[in-house]
Amino acid sequence: MSINKEHPAIKKLEQAFPGVVKKIITAFGETGIIVDKDDVKRVCRLLKEDKELRFDLLSDLAGVDYQGKKEKRFELVYQLYSTRTHQRLRVKTEVGENESVPTMTTVWKAADWPERECHEMFGIEFEGHPGLMRLLTIEEFNGFPLRKDFPLLGKAEIIAGFEGGVQWRKRD
Repeated sequence: MSINKEHPAIKKLEQAFPGVVKKIITAFGETGIIVDKDDVKRVCRLLKEDKELRFDLLSDLAGVDYQGKKEKRFELVYQLYSTRTHQRLRVKTEVGENESVPTMTTVWKAADWPERECHEMFGIEFEGHPGLMRLLTIEEFNGFPLRKDFPLLGKAEIIAGFEGGVQWRKRD
């Protein structure tokens, strides 16, 4: 663990917000941290705006469903990269089923579509997001397809599609 604490981002975070890093994870030569959802925005803002760190690229944002395996059902994973220092950092936060997490669109504009996708696929709410419109499913779609409890065959099937609408049949 002592090697991980040498990561420049972890040092800066501990100086700025003592105790904000709940856990440090090293896997495949990369460093990750876990922070509370209430702290994730200020952590990400510091990681981006600090002149030495400059994690200026949100390369990915993904949701994970841990239904029944963890106290909080979901985990959000922010993959950060600094185009100046060529450092990588993974920031994780846990989100309960009926909780929201602050949007990162005010930190990185690139968070817009991945947050919309996480909302649509998992039902995770992003507080302050400018517009959580659907990206991958039609408006009539019901449910969150990447949740572990979503039926493998879905809840309904399209039996006819036509310009301006769709005809559905509910599965038994």
